[in-house]
Amino acid sequence: MKIDMIILDGKRNKEGYIPPLKLNFLGDYAIENCILKLSEIYFGLRIRNKIEDLLKLRRNDNENN
Repeated sequence: MKIDMIILDGKRNKEGYIPPLKLNFLGDYAIENCILKLSEIYFGLRIRNKIEDLLKLRRNDNENN
């Protein structure tokens, strides 16, 4: 799977607007990696780590069944 994303936040700095953030996610876990990166950007590392732990638990449950 391939996910291409551009984030426009509209924030300003001294030179004008901050350029858009371009993100690319490839592979089997593209959706999970996308969710983790977006949660890190908008909510911080603490929330990202909690979501990552939940995804790991879910992956382990699926592998064991």
